[in-house]
Amino acid sequence: MNKRFLSDLVSPNTNLELRLKNEIIENNEIKEGVLYDTQGNEYNISNFIPRFVKSKTSDTTKQSFSYKWNTFADAAISKQEENKHLFLQYYGLDTKEFRNYLSNCNKILDVGCGIGYISNWISSETNGNVFGVDLSESVNVAYEHFSKKSTQNLQFIQADIAELPFKENTFDLIICKEMIHHTPEPRKNFGKLTKFLKKNGSILIYVYNKKGPIREFCDDYLRKFTTKLSVDECHKFAEAMTDLGRSLREMKVNITVPKDIPYLNIKSGEYDLQRFIYWNIFKCWWDDKGNRDYSNAVNFDWYHPPFAFRYEENEFKKWFEEENFIIKNFNSLDSGFAVRATKS
Repeated sequence: MNKRFLSDLVSPNTNLELRLKNEIIENNEIKEGVLYDTQGNEYNISNFIPRFVKSKTSDTTKQSFSYKWNTFADAAISKQEENKHLFLQYYGLDTKEFRNYLSNCNKILDVGCGIGYISNWISSETNGNVFGVDLSESVNVAYEHFSKKSTQNLQFIQADIAELPFKENTFDLIICKEMIHHTPEPRKNFGKLTKFLKKNGSILIYVYNKKGPIREFCDDYLRKFTTKLSVDECHKFAEAMTDLGRSLREMKVNITVPKDIPYLNIKSGEYDLQRFIYWNIFKCWWDDKGNRDYSNAVNFDWYHPPFAFRYEENEFKKWFEEENFIIKNFNSLDSGFAVRATKS
């Protein structure tokens, strides 16, 4: 950890200043040490990363995503350029617009950063400080892949979204992509998160949407069992779903739905058989570029984490109304809702 970031951190919940003791310095960075406040709260720095995760309620979620990112890191990194392009599409931005916005940001938070390629990308486009935060041990992978190679404006931190170690009104931009729906209380955590954003600051956030009733039923039914599996057992289950998805996709069979079926939320049109099953019946993702590990990661990500909330459009939009945000771009995707909004 670079010492320059110490002044940006506070003790979670108490907001007290943090001090450093027992530090071990390596290559001008804090490799090990203890952060502490005047009320006796202590948080370790280990392997260059401040660690604020203590709550046992998050252990299962932490386990799921620690396993995911340690197991599938290379597969995910291989998709980073494609996913950067999708990121901009999600939030209605082009590269120039995003760069111009980042040029005016002093502090940026990427919460639920996973293995950190979005955090790293953003840090290369701005002179501001970028904080990549994740509940899981993915931050170890992120540090190994990116911090050693990056500029000095990127810091990874292990922390829970419900207990972030920052002062309110700190950030010009908060990114929370494909994460908050995996927390125990998404709406409550959204309210907490927005307090860290400055007035006129922006948030880019994504949540799962509710699918048709057959897919919703199958999701709930299968996850009732898969969330109780060990990570190894669920990995095997994800592999079976991946192989089914590949088999269906390789059949190259198209089906036609002649008319909308409103009560099933199925639209008329021509569908590839695998995609029809995927969107309307159960999740069996297959990556058309043949990346089996990435497909396994996508399926594991759905079936093992204990929380995977889904929302209706009006329900999600209400979050922004209640927290006094102006929605700048609302993108309704097949998989979820991606929103860019400004704090008023």
